[in-house]
This record gives sequence, structure tokens and C-alpha cells, in this order.
Amino acid sequence: MKKIAFLVMALVLIGAMVLPACAPAGPQVQYQWRFSTPFAKGQPGDLAEPGEELAMERFADAVRADTNGAMNITIYPGNALGYLKEDVVDAVEAGVLEIGHIGSNWIEGSMPLATAPLLPFLYGSNENIPKALPAMRPHIEAALAARGLANLAHWPHAMSSLISNKPVRTIEDWQGLKLRAWSGAQNMYFPVVGATPISMAKGEMYMAGSTGVIDGVVYSTTSVLGMKLYELWNYYSLWGETAIAYLILVDQASLDALPQNIQDSIWKRADELNEELWDIGFYGAEEVAAAVKAQGVEFIPVSAEEVARLRAITSSFYDDWLDKTGAAGLATLNDALAAMGQPPYK
Repeated sequence: MKKIAFLVMALVLIGAMVLPACAPAGPQVQYQWRFSTPFAKGQPGDLAEPGEELAMERFADAVRADTNGAMNITIYPGNALGYLKEDVVDAVEAGVLEIGHIGSNWIEGSMPLATAPLLPFLYGSNENIPKALPAMRPHIEAALAARGLANLAHWPHAMSSLISNKPVRTIEDWQGLKLRAWSGAQNMYFPVVGATPISMAKGEMYMAGSTGVIDGVVYSTTSVLGMKLYELWNYYSLWGETAIAYLILVDQASLDALPQNIQDSIWKRADELNEELWDIGFYGAEEVAAAVKAQGVEFIPVSAEEVARLRAITSSFYDDWLDKTGAAGLATLNDALAAMGQPPYK
């Protein structure tokens, strides 16, 4: 009896060890990727930049679901990983960061062609942006590919104007303003109109505004709302200088190294993300503008004559930009102009 009892106990113990191994396994994470964005963490119902961050979260969730948990992409909002501007591109190229969301102006020094969407007064109206930006995207992505980078999305905000501590209706009204400058064109024309350009990281701007280091910035209403700049300044003067565009970069070699089903999921969901970012960041501009007005910001009309004066001041920037970008830049610019039904630049 003792032998039988020992045998039964042994079988029970063996069963206890075997059963967990036979239990169905849950999803196994095989790939961990990090996705850095400068946009703040979003909450359900958010518009503007936090709403765009939520779209990135949905992209990551969709890829995770497609791959049964094998690909886990974690979003790091507000540049939480510490990579800023050109550092994001360098980190993606080096394989230190898997996915990096940047503004086109971040790579103005190393890849000026990517700043084609930022050329001052290129569009004339918001209606032209959906025509011009897709025409520029293939040229920009070719330049990125030469650096071993792929691009998952390319979308704009609506045209940028000046939010500041006073109404700015004329060229003369710019005199004396201290403004955050985030593009080469702004560094060029701010001094011409009597304003002082001040360079700083996006994350430093709110504090600089609250302490009087800067008096304003040329930004879209999407960024004004997303960064709560309405808490600092009450006047939005409608100059329509440019439209900032964004990119989501990934190292091509790292992407190619993934199993094909994961690559397919990333590209499929990236196309959906691109469309959603257009909807939130660009096509949602009217709702965003209404939200900005509701915060007490006064929208200041600017006459066509004054806009033409500023456009004339910035026109020399085109030749400077073309000197840096060469034939590829001219082709990019002329394709954008053609898409808007305008004659070629040269």
C-alpha cells in the first residue's frame, strides 16, 4: 500500500509540473520598439496635438493586435526619452531609437530639402496645402532614403500665424517683438521687420513666454491649443506665413529585419495613421480655431497689402534655399507649384 501511495503521489507531482507547461501560452512579445513624439500625452476627446498623440497610440495598439502581441510599440510623448530636434534623426539612424516623430524644421541643417513645406507664403491659403504637400512627399522621402530612413507619415497643421502679446496688423507692428524662431526663414525676416529671433526648444517655449523672454511665436492654431499658448498671449494676427509639416521616421534596415507580417502591419497601420493625423492636425483646424477663440484669443485680420509686403521681404529666402537644395529642391518646389495650378519657379 505504501508503494502504491508513493506512486500516486509521484504521479500527482509530475502532473503538477507538466500541466503548466501544457497550458496555452499568451501572446509573446518578440519585438519592443520605442516611438518618440514631441506632442503631449492625450486624453479622450482632445483636439490638436494631444489628439494626434492619441492617434499614435491607436497605431501602436493596431500593430500589436495585428501581430498577436509580437510587436509592442510604446509611445513616449513630450520627448520623454530626451531626444530633441536633430538628435531624434541621429538616434533613429543609429538604431538607438526605433521610431521618431519630428517637425520638418528639425532637420533644416542636415537635410534642407525636407523643409520645402515650410517655404514662406508658398500656399496662399489652406486650400492649397492638401494639393502641394503630397506632391512634395516623394522628393522628401527620396532624400530620407539616401540616409537609410523610411517615413511612415507626412502631414501638416493649418497655416501658421502670429500669436503674441499685442495685435500685429502691419509690418511696422512687428518692431520690438521678441519671437521664438523655428525656421531659417524666420531667422532671416524677423530682424528685417524689427523683431528679434530667439531660438529655443519647443518644450522651453511656455516658460520663456511666461517670464517675458519671448513675446510670441508664429504657430498654427493646432499648436496654440495643444501647448496652451492662449494662457500666455491673447492676439492671433492672421499673416498665414507657412504650414509646419511633420514626419515619422524609422530606420529602413531595422524595418527590413522584421518578419514580413509585421512589416505589412506597420505599413498598413501607418497609412491609416497618416490619414487620421491629417484629419486631426489639418482638417480639424476650424474646430481648433473655435476652441482657441473660446479661450479668449482675439483673431486679428491682416490686409492683403500687408501680407504682400511681408511676402516680398521673404522672397529672397527661396533663392537661398535653392542654393542649398539644388536640382532636387527646384523639382520639389515646381511639383508643389504645379499641384496648386501655379507656374514653375524657374
